[in-house]
Amino acid sequence: MRLVPLVTESPYVRRARRDRPACRLFCFPFAGAGASTYRDWPGLLPDSVEVVAVQLPGREDRLREEAFTAMDPLVRALGQVLRPYLDLPVALFGHSGGALLAFEVARALVNRSGTVARLVVSGHRAPQLPPRTPPLRDLPDDAFLAEIAALDGTDPAVFTDPGLRRVVLPALRADVAMWETYRYRPGPPLRGAVTALGGEHDPLVPVADLREWQAQAGGAFRYRLFPGGHFFLHESPHDIVAAIAEELAMADLEAR
Repeated sequence: MRLVPLVTESPYVRRARRDRPACRLFCFPFAGAGASTYRDWPGLLPDSVEVVAVQLPGREDRLREEAFTAMDPLVRALGQVLRPYLDLPVALFGHSGGALLAFEVARALVNRSGTVARLVVSGHRAPQLPPRTPPLRDLPDDAFLAEIAALDGTDPAVFTDPGLRRVVLPALRADVAMWETYRYRPGPPLRGAVTALGGEHDPLVPVADLREWQAQAGGAFRYRLFPGGHFFLHESPHDIVAAIAEELAMADLEAR
């Protein structure tokens, strides 16, 4: 794996610069996570793909900033900060709650640039479907963290180290509140392709809910399953990135 560093270009943007990229892949974090989630991806993707990892307030080097708790103002903010990166075809990726954010940002970018080459959503039901699980955002801290821990996607130290727990808990709660208060607004399908990725044993997102993403695709639609549960992203990262590279290559062929 090559080392291609993510360079800080603004509070929100960490970009792995390429000399002559053919497209940009915007990557959105899951609950409580930061841009470093995607630090290895640039070295696994072809030189034609330039990774732009989104760093949200309230985590990593933006820890002292207040995290967003509602989707709409965050989407408006990202629509502004990502505007300079729309000079190339763009694709978007998000996992779990980050998939919803990627979807809404894709909608906003379509309004600005006319098209999105591909939206790749991972580990989340289609946005028009109702929630399948009870809300977590108002649970006491211990119960809340127990539910998060059960998903097996967060560093176990977060739950055992009191200092780390105090640091990470606000962003986790803010993100969960944002996903749980999200309300889908019907609209036309994206003018582009959609790919939905899922875990074969994800208790939160059955295959039927992945397939429903087809309703959001104005272009081609595919879904792909991988071994693992809700955080299959951690279990087979090389396979996931290889699949995304294939989907981006497919989008290029479809565009021609």
